[in-house]
Amino acid sequence: MKIPLFDLDGTLIKTGQKIHGQAFKFAIKKVFGIDADYIHLNTFGMIDGQILTEILAFYNIPKKKSQEKLTEMFLEMENYFIEHEKETKFETLPGAYELVEELYMKNFPLAVLTGNIEIFGWKKLEKTGLKRFITTGAFGNMALRRSDLIPIALEKLQLKYDKQIQKSNLVIIGDTPLDIRCAKEGNIYSIGVATSKYSKGDLEAEGADFVVDSLLQKKDIIDFLMK
Repeated sequence: MKIPLFDLDGTLIKTGQKIHGQAFKFAIKKVFGIDADYIHLNTFGMIDGQILTEILAFYNIPKKKSQEKLTEMFLEMENYFIEHEKETKFETLPGAYELVEELYMKNFPLAVLTGNIEIFGWKKLEKTGLKRFITTGAFGNMALRRSDLIPIALEKLQLKYDKQIQKSNLVIIGDTPLDIRCAKEGNIYSIGVATSKYSKGDLEAEGADFVVDSLLQKKDIIDFLMK
């Protein structure tokens, strides 16, 4: 049995909500006084700390300086999210709820590995009803690189389920080449889900172990996880 680590945005949850991008802009303005416009940057698959440093690098802020202020910016993002969360509706992508529910019923350990900072991740899981199934994971405020979240997710799983879990049994399920690259860097499995801007071909080219059109391919995904 393989143990899934789910990405959130573009994999389980529909993208396009403005609140996350607005929180980045709010935090950068509060901490650095910069009115950031980063629409030209490709941030798909980056964790939130990387996104902040990439935006600030465009405005000639050295990465070392922006990284020193990450905790402060994360706090401002949280403040913005808490103030505006009632204005935003989060929805699961087709097949996501049904897949996670069935895995839960089959007693799979479940976790997220997401670029979202922790409060964003938990709120998205809560508002989509997925938190009843997924109650642990690694988040974008816990590391500077996505692949560094893998050992954190593993430790969280072991604590949650009170048993030894081999890293070699983990599989990242994500929608971007960076999700697949993360899995390869961590020497674990990956399932690519072509539900955002990247095609099956893009994910296969990055080296995904298995690729699906969407999470509606529940049986195929579960069969892969059961091997």
